[in-house]
Amino acid sequence: MAKYFGTNGVRGLFNELDPALALRIAQATGMYFKSGKIIVARDCRLTGEILKSAVSSGLASVGCDVIDLGIASAPTAEYMIKRLEAAGCIIITASHNPPEWNALKVVDSKGIAVSKERGEEIENLMDRIKLVAWDKVGDMTSYEKATADHIDEIKKHVDIEAIRKKKP
Repeated sequence: MAKYFGTNGVRGLFNELDPALALRIAQATGMYFKSGKIIVARDCRLTGEILKSAVSSGLASVGCDVIDLGIASAPTAEYMIKRLEAAGCIIITASHNPPEWNALKVVDSKGIAVSKERGEEIENLMDRIKLVAWDKVGDMTSYEKATADHIDEIKKHVDIEAIRKKKP
């Protein structure tokens, strides 16, 4: 039975979903994805930056290359998975919950959120973390154009002039 993962990731108050737990979940998630490029994004909650640092460190420590989108929406992060050919992403957000809450939403390479059942597989890896050698730690890079790229892609599928004429 899942200890941390629920229907849509891991949620909790900051004293529950703290940096130490975020680090371990990210390490196990990196092992679950069998390394590769992993996207990390966050919303603008006060605790988002510290959790992003823990998640990024956890992923890199098991050999994943981290692509940091910074503050980006969940749909943007999910769109960037295919665009950047990533193995998946971890989005640090608690959606509609109050600001003292946070969550780690884990999404696979197909853009599918990890279910509670697949989350159990990640949880099982948390007791068997295998750090890579010091010279095999993953790279960390920033990609600051994610939101602009996503908007440009949306514009390709929307008749902007028709919307302007309607003057909503």
